[in-house]
Amino acid sequence: MKKVVASIIFMLLSITLVVFAGNDPSIKGEQRQSIQKAMQMHVDDNMVNGNYYIYDAVTNDVKSLKYKKLQSGIVKKENFYVSCADFTDDTGKLYDMDLLVAEDSGSYKVVDSILHKVDGEERNYETKIPIVKF
Repeated sequence: MKKVVASIIFMLLSITLVVFAGNDPSIKGEQRQSIQKAMQMHVDDNMVNGNYYIYDAVTNDVKSLKYKKLQSGIVKKENFYVSCADFTDDTGKLYDMDLLVAEDSGSYKVVDSILHKVDGEERNYETKIPIVKF
């Protein structure tokens, strides 16, 4: 009986973590708005003739993508706030790009964009910053 109860508790906790994995409810108000504004500005500032270009390290080529929308969820991963932006290529293939946002003296800046999913197939990456000593 204890194993059954423990299994049910574990399952409920797992479901809860999955639900909140894409959106941290503690990131709210002005902070959330500032992070989203930094992401939108990054996309807008990096469009060239209506396309967003990004190097795809998996396929070893540069993708030319059409911007669709920013997703509303934001999470904190290591030192970054992360949210997704949706793009498509000329064939309609969906690209889910994670935008890594860092706080700098009270303002927020996108420091990198990473292809996180291509047509629903997830790509994993780490957000840990190595310590560099000079």
